[in-house]
Amino acid sequence: MSDTCEPQVRTRTVLLTSVGIALATLLLYASVRGHEFTSFDDNQYVTENPQVLAGLTVEGVRWAFSESYAANWHPLTWLSHMLDVELFGLSAGAHHLTSALLHALNGALGFVALFVLTRSFGPSLLAALLFAWHPLRVESVAWVSERKDVLSGLFWMLALTAYGLYARRRSAWSYALLVSAFACGLLAKPMIVTLPCVLLLLDAWPLGRPKTEGWRPLWIEKLPLFALSGLSSALTVWSQGKDEAISSLELLPLGARLANVPLALGGYLQKTVWPRDLACYYPHPALVERDTFSPWNASTLAWAAGLVVLTLVVALQARRRPYLPVGWLWFLGTLLPVIGIVQVGTQSFADRYSYVPSIGLALAFSWFLFESVSNRPVRTALGLACLIPLAWVTSRQIRVWRSSIDLYEHAIAVTEGNTVALTNLGEELRSRGREREAVELFRKALAADRFHFLACANLGRSYLSLGDLDSAETYYRRSLAIRPEDALSQHGLGVVYLRKKELQRAMGSFLKALELDPGLPETHFNLGVVFQERREFDRALESFRRTVQLRPDMASAHTGLAYAAERVGDFPSALRHHRRALELEPRATRSARLLAWILATHPDATYRNGAEAVRLAQKAARATGYSNPVHLAVLAAALAESGDFEQAVERQRQALELSRNPELDRARLEAYKAGRPWRTN
Repeated sequence: MSDTCEPQVRTRTVLLTSVGIALATLLLYASVRGHEFTSFDDNQYVTENPQVLAGLTVEGVRWAFSESYAANWHPLTWLSHMLDVELFGLSAGAHHLTSALLHALNGALGFVALFVLTRSFGPSLLAALLFAWHPLRVESVAWVSERKDVLSGLFWMLALTAYGLYARRRSAWSYALLVSAFACGLLAKPMIVTLPCVLLLLDAWPLGRPKTEGWRPLWIEKLPLFALSGLSSALTVWSQGKDEAISSLELLPLGARLANVPLALGGYLQKTVWPRDLACYYPHPALVERDTFSPWNASTLAWAAGLVVLTLVVALQARRRPYLPVGWLWFLGTLLPVIGIVQVGTQSFADRYSYVPSIGLALAFSWFLFESVSNRPVRTALGLACLIPLAWVTSRQIRVWRSSIDLYEHAIAVTEGNTVALTNLGEELRSRGREREAVELFRKALAADRFHFLACANLGRSYLSLGDLDSAETYYRRSLAIRPEDALSQHGLGVVYLRKKELQRAMGSFLKALELDPGLPETHFNLGVVFQERREFDRALESFRRTVQLRPDMASAHTGLAYAAERVGDFPSALRHHRRALELEPRATRSARLLAWILATHPDATYRNGAEAVRLAQKAARATGYSNPVHLAVLAAALAESGDFEQAVERQRQALELSRNPELDRARLEAYKAGRPWRTN
């Protein structure tokens, strides 16, 4: 690594070097092509997002710019996900490689930007590689949901390059490129709002502009950038407030947030210098130690004191080594939007937040190394001694993101009291049918935090799936005690009561859930079941109609609607919705049986169809191995309607033999013996 090169080859050398950085970084991250989407937000961003799944459309572009979703307004990020779906569908490996390619470009552009700003080849190269190959970058690159990091990083690097060109030549096009790149970066992720402040730092060093121009014109020059920052900040607060992503002071008091600032800064520094035990989620200490956490504990005070001392040391070096305060203030300043005073989520800090701030530390270290070590071979050896271990650890950390289970198991292994990882792993196992293992994880999460809402709610769901209704009721009640406004827990409690045949209580829970969220189709459906059990078919009909409006593809809702319509005498609707249920779910035996019964026994000949009734009744009876007496009785009625009384008698006898009450429906048997089809009243 050399800090000089021949003037006549410098441009070519810079370009070739940047290509080399990009290729090496892409090779380092190439294994992501075998990774899956994770359940850690990738469903919201890609796999279950209807706008993104539609690909790049005019409606999608309108939605991206006009709507806040997943507590964020970042239209360019949405467009990048849509473009990936348009090009690659849901090939997870292709989505991951797009992020890896963007990060590789960021490494290359980071080198170009630093070189344009400083005219120092060697330090710029080392800083760019430290940025690109550090293990703290893995979360931003290997997590599809963090496309916003690498995309905003691309525009950050372009803005720095444009500013370096502008500062040297004052051209209108370079300033226009700067403003455009910054605006695009904000549209990808608003965390980069601090760029104007970083540019002022770069004015001091390496550009030295205050000495020749003074500070006032430099501030005025950046007013358009500050205006963009203000607008982006306002939009961010709006989107996160709209989606209730900002944690309340009741959950995390101001004292706890202030105490976490030195702990978080210390965490970033510690994992930058010694990147071990990296995790997708670091629990906030105030939540891990709810009963014992003190804002002014020894760890907080120690880190606060250490940071003050470090800041003073850097300040004392400002004249001799101006790159140290620039790098340090770059690190501190760009972390300010995510340091947790305005807390979004419940993490103490996050690897992804270090994406742009880490460049400041890399800059300070690289220039310090090149200034302190004049011997080129020694300097090169020291640089490689840093880069090679970092690349090796990065390659190992990339594997952690292969799948959701790998990701959460690793987080649980390297952190304590990680209720988010425990709960997410439990949910992942639940989705794979490993219900009992999930219960153990939810119980561990609840042991770590007895107020953990999701652990309670998931225990309710798991126990409901396992058939332990009493335990399900207990945990649903606990989840509602923590979060009374949760409609899904109210719904789950209603299902418990429904299965217990406590219809009045079930109805109360479902109605309460719908007060909280009227758009829950399953709740409308189950409320319809309650009304049906209570023989209130008019009310059942309305509930099933609302379900079908919300979920037109829900076969069981069409079946329920058809049955309720039949009971109130609306046979055209009953026939229509039974047939729709069978279109949606050909194996819907209940609809097949109920429809066959109408077609075989209705007193109005316009509704009867013996051949269709036999086909449907055979289908229902075959699905249960001809062992269900109700299905056999319907088949007998269908055979009688089609004129096959001999088979009708045989099937009715089988139904009577299997029935708990052999005398039940003996009148039908006598009718078939006499050659008469059965008719309902």
